Amino acid sequence: MKCDNCGQENAVGSKFCTWCGNELPMASADSPMGRRDLGQLISYTFELYRNNFQKFFLLALPIALVNILPAFVFTDLIDPNTIQDDESLEEFLDQFGTFFGAIFSLVVISGVIGLFVQGAVSHAVGTHYSGKQINVTNSYFRSLSNILALIVAMILVFLALAISLPLMIFFIGIPLAIFIAISFAFVVPIVMLEGAGPIDALQRSYNLVKGSRMRVLGTGIVFILLVICLNIPFSLISLIVGDSSLAVETVITAIGQVLITPVTGIGLTVVYFDLRIKREGELVPEEGA
Repeated sequence: MKCDNCGQENAVGSKFCTWCGNELPMASADSPMGRRDLGQLISYTFELYRNNFQKFFLLALPIALVNILPAFVFTDLIDPNTIQDDESLEEFLDQFGTFFGAIFSLVVISGVIGLFVQGAVSHAVGTHYSGKQINVTNSYFRSLSNILALIVAMILVFLALAISLPLMIFFIGIPLAIFIAISFAFVVPIVMLEGAGPIDALQRSYNLVKGSRMRVLGTGIVFILLVICLNIPFSLISLIVGDSSLAVETVITAIGQVLITPVTGIGLTVVYFDLRIKREGELVPEEGA
């Protein structure tokens, strides 16, 4: 909670500024304390991002590796259009044998990096809600220390989603997949801010969204559409320069991802706190404090 007199941050719920002694205003929709409607959730997400842009940019920087690594891994892969004889075909098949292994490795690495970044962003938002200054190094460290729990929790979520895949042909799997995704949407902030283990995080997320699933679904759809819109300029630039320079295209895509990734992490954690306020009236994160 920021003091109107000196501008310093104070712990959530404080009545007086610990820096200058000024009386702090009561919680409102513009502070971390109050519940928000959809418009206020979006507005506060971007306000928090804007006010801490440099810190969130640094927290999301590792995501650039997700875009840069493929450019190095597949640079020397033979173009199938250049195959003219049996020797070049055999060489291509040899390389193609390692192609799927490389793809699998990149998917795993990208997933871990993505979880690490989202965990760090979530911890940073929790730090802000506790009235403290965001510390990039500390958020990195807390995310790294919880990475195993995050990985296991997300594997369990994907396994739950996999159950709905065979039912897709009967269209029953679509609402089931949506139900699962909403129920376990807040696993990352719960692991990061409550110190929960994988199983407990899934159960906690499931209980947290009870009675609010349609609201969470609507909010999620809006945030997804926002992220898509934010990606459009970078996609257009990549298409324009893609034919002339793969390196430039890769850099532009990486920059776009670093700039946009915090929006999802911040938004998810802001909605998580909004749900906690509704169900429990709890505002200060245990692990993020």
